[in-house]
Amino acid sequence: MHKTLTLTSFVAAALMLIAAANLVLVYVLLNAHPHVGPPSTDLASNLPIAAVGGIPFLATAALITWTALRARTNIRLVERLIVIGVLGLPVLAACGLWSGLVSSMNVPLDGSPPADALYVYQFTFIAAVAGDLVVLVMAIVTFTRRSGRAASPDK
Repeated sequence: MHKTLTLTSFVAAALMLIAAANLVLVYVLLNAHPHVGPPSTDLASNLPIAAVGGIPFLATAALITWTALRARTNIRLVERLIVIGVLGLPVLAACGLWSGLVSSMNVPLDGSPPADALYVYQFTFIAAVAGDLVVLVMAIVTFTRRSGRAASPDK
């Protein structure tokens, strides 16, 4: 279960990196095509929104990867992944959703490059949040199995 949890953690971290890059791509394309969005779509006004949406994905991915690489024992890996998942999941969901909703207000739905990137972001956002949720559930299941084995002496 240790190898499966580690592999799943790396896949979830990769999905988070893809979601953060896709969100930044939406704002870069919106700024590269000024005739597409409203007049207030310059880089200075969109950078904080992109940062609020992207930094939680990058921070959670970095913590998951660092924990999976540096954990010496399986139980420490599981405990740390539970903490990261519990703290990161609501932040990922709230900040990613908020930033996606703000970008959807600025991007017209006419098939422009920012609209296409926003369309893809919807799926990468859901994949990143689902990846973090899967890692959290796997870590909790692994923790309960380990603690159940340690509590019963006949196994």
